[in-house]
Amino acid sequence: MADPTEHPNEAGIPWSVAVFFDTHQNREEGDPSANYVSVRVYGKPAEMRWPAERLAFVPKLRVQLKDRKIHDARILFQPPVLSVFLDGSAAPVLKAVVDLSIVLDSQGCAWVGFTASTGGGYENHDVLKWSFAGADVSSNISVVSSEITFLMSACLPDRNLCTPERTVVERRGVGYHIILPANLEWGASIPNPDERKVVVTNARGIACWDVQARGASGCSGPSGNAQSAGLGFLAPDAAGGTLIMETRGGHTRFSVNGRRNAGFKDNEGFYEFDLEIK
Repeated sequence: MADPTEHPNEAGIPWSVAVFFDTHQNREEGDPSANYVSVRVYGKPAEMRWPAERLAFVPKLRVQLKDRKIHDARILFQPPVLSVFLDGSAAPVLKAVVDLSIVLDSQGCAWVGFTASTGGGYENHDVLKWSFAGADVSSNISVVSSEITFLMSACLPDRNLCTPERTVVERRGVGYHIILPANLEWGASIPNPDERKVVVTNARGIACWDVQARGASGCSGPSGNAQSAGLGFLAPDAAGGTLIMETRGGHTRFSVNGRRNAGFKDNEGFYEFDLEIK
């Protein structure tokens, strides 16, 4: 990350996501303490898929990082949730929804490594041993990457996953192209007075309705997470997160399969898809 105070003319690492172990409180940057962990990104809001530099943080750790002892950290990514564990803890000290597509190249690859910086003072941090296990990154979430057709700066400012400010419905030939925010219950609708068959194609995206569940239990792509949603969801018999539709009253409308009513307002992400009217 760049240091705007001590090195204002030096850029940070572009298109980066960092797990930040902070042991000095910079009050001018709004640090919550001198002993916390955060997930941070580098870039301006218009360049990123979320506006916030600090995606999530734990205000103060129970573990004291500057106690001159060796500490173990484990970082687990269960798409799209990143969790940080310390010293063998069963529960993570921090977890956040992260869209890693911003750091991947066209082949889906990215660099993994370490970096550190200080201002006027310094500390000594030694990495004694580390390992990277690709198998831990596997997921059954159905997500297809694509070129997004709207400005990412139009995302809501209080979400880690880009959640568009509004639904987009574009007429294309005999069909439509739709961008559906995950936080809107039945958020998209098209006229269908003859109640003709509607076919969804090219569906892609990520939606989260329960970040606390981590991974596939609370997030999914348009195909759902393979687990029946159950009571309280719009479609109890379908998987959580499934892109669902219903036709009635001369319209066909679409929604993420999330919890009814107030349960939608905190959802994150969006689905983008095309429609064919048969």
